[in-house]
Amino acid sequence: MRTYEGFIVVKPQFDEQQLEEFLNNKYFKMIKDANGEIVKVDNWGLKNFAYPIKKNTQGYYVRFIYKVPEDFVKNLENRYNMDENILRYINLKVEEHSEEAEAPSSEENRRRLTKKERNCPVCREGLIIDYKNFEILKKFTTESGKIIPRRFTRVCAKHQRRIAKEIKRARHLAFLPFVVDITG
Repeated sequence: MRTYEGFIVVKPQFDEQQLEEFLNNKYFKMIKDANGEIVKVDNWGLKNFAYPIKKNTQGYYVRFIYKVPEDFVKNLENRYNMDENILRYINLKVEEHSEEAEAPSSEENRRRLTKKERNCPVCREGLIIDYKNFEILKKFTTESGKIIPRRFTRVCAKHQRRIAKEIKRARHLAFLPFVVDITG
């Protein structure tokens, strides 16, 4: 069994109670029937989109963490695609870190001390780069919606790749616009 984070955007035709019944009767029941487990459900409520999706300007955002067998996620995504009430979705594997992997060896510590000090603001300030923190991601885009290159932001290559990936995820879920309308 693997742990996944699911994020779905549902049409705004439901109220809070109907949305909960809809998710419990369809998707959460499907996960439990596959010997899965719902670890956490986080309802973000009705939010406005950064751009219209299928003629809708707002929708319900629901984030949930669940454990299921690896082959089940494809079935869940197929069900999402067939449901007209689901506007967008994303399923991500949750990486579980072991303590052994986090503890650096003495040789790695020595290498770190001999390297020059890093200038990356993400490394220095310990920012958490995640598609759910779209306020931080806005700092790495221009007024027209383009991703700012690392030569201007002074971010290291590792974090620039992460920022680009998370901006694309945030755009997919309509947290950030693809292009900003400057005509208006």
